[in-house]
Amino acid sequence: MEGIITNFEFSLPFRAIVLIAICAWASLLSHKCISNFNDGARPVFPELMEGRMTRAEFAVVVTGMGFGWVLAGFSQWLGTGLIACHLTLIATDCLGAWSPNKWVALIIGGAYGALCAFGTSFINSAFTALPYNFLNDLTQISTPALPVFCMFPAVAIASQFGAKKGITTGVIEAVVYIFCTVVGAVKVGSISVSLYPYTFAMLAGMICLLVYSINGSKNSESVENDSETENLFTKNANRIKSNWVYLCIQGALNALGIHVLAQAYQPYVLSSAVLAGNMGTFELAMIGVIIAFIPLIVSTALATGVYQAVGLTSVMLVGCLAPTWWLAPIFGFAA
Repeated sequence: MEGIITNFEFSLPFRAIVLIAICAWASLLSHKCISNFNDGARPVFPELMEGRMTRAEFAVVVTGMGFGWVLAGFSQWLGTGLIACHLTLIATDCLGAWSPNKWVALIIGGAYGALCAFGTSFINSAFTALPYNFLNDLTQISTPALPVFCMFPAVAIASQFGAKKGITTGVIEAVVYIFCTVVGAVKVGSISVSLYPYTFAMLAGMICLLVYSINGSKNSESVENDSETENLFTKNANRIKSNWVYLCIQGALNALGIHVLAQAYQPYVLSSAVLAGNMGTFELAMIGVIIAFIPLIVSTALATGVYQAVGLTSVMLVGCLAPTWWLAPIFGFAA
């Protein structure tokens, strides 16, 4: 099928082992409130850590916020043949949240990884056997979520700094979206780089959010509140740094996963690059993604003490850049 990867360089058993390790570890770290993938659910983790929620209450909220994104990940797999992070890491957010202890988190996380690795092959065969294969039609399930997601910065600005600034940000994002849609792609040497409208629209929104936040902090006259915020950020930053070994192992596994295509980040971009035999397109696009998500990831991490399951997303870039599969986890650990 056009646009869908069916032939992989690495065998299914090898990719399955890698995915099992990724999901088991991610589930463990979610259970321990060290990292999670769903940025929207991250602010809920301190509620469990500080005893304001029971684990059952916490798990219900995390699952409710993640279920739709797991379905989006499933549709991404249907349209690309690649197992997207939304299908694996948001599901392991939920599995880790429900787990009563770390051993259960590891076991059910690993079992889910095996289900993803082997189950997707079975489902693909079942769809192919149907009289009409509607895999590509199902890829549109997540389409309505994209514009909503990229407008998050405008909504955040409106709620924190007023409706006027929020509307202004929304207009800026719309202009960037239209520009990227019209231009389509730019050439860097011999490489053509697609300007993905939603990615760059969100980048523009995050830049606006960062600018308004900096200006707001400069104009703040509450020294006491600034001091309390600084102390909170320092405490949360220290908590993240204290878990560096857990996080570095997670980075190593994610980098290996994307190198061998056991797991995909930005699957539509990645699948196009793989099928075209030009990974430079994905790598350059990832630079824009990294820049776009740094403000969101850093701000939520510092506010909660819980890190992003793919770090600053740079592990995905270095995993692809690694010349061999065994160097990918080393690069990911370092990143």
